[in-house]
Amino acid sequence: MPVAWDTTLVSRLTPGSSALELFESTLLDRGRVLIPAVSVMEVVCGHARASAGRRRSERLLNWLPGFLARPDVGVLGFTRTAAFAAGEARARAPFPPSRRARDRRSKAERRVSWALDMQVAATAWAFGVPVATENVADFERLSELLAELYPRAKPLEVLPSPL
Repeated sequence: MPVAWDTTLVSRLTPGSSALELFESTLLDRGRVLIPAVSVMEVVCGHARASAGRRRSERLLNWLPGFLARPDVGVLGFTRTAAFAAGEARARAPFPPSRRARDRRSKAERRVSWALDMQVAATAWAFGVPVATENVADFERLSELLAELYPRAKPLEVLPSPL
């Protein structure tokens, strides 16, 4: 079964990286690898913000569209079903879980990240595929929220990072 990779994993995909090698080996084992459109937006935003005077980020911004156009890579759109689920989840849990010791982001940055994670989780859930992430605890909480909201639906499976 295909697996959706969340932003924590997609952001590590760069030409020649071990993450890209693993991504491609996952493709061979599972068919297509899926990336939520929200994760694409987050990665593009991060590289675009960093690209001013940085050739590496500029190269990555130029490489990414070709990578995403590969036939073995699927980009999952943020559907109406995902939008409703994410909206209802956010209404129930508008604030992220408590801050971790190593998290240096501001409160506002953590809130934005939480809302984007909701969109990623809801997208994978709406398409009926598991989500792989480095942020297992938060995604397990999101899976619980979705299960509370939609008790008859298949729960979102959260997988730890394969990286």
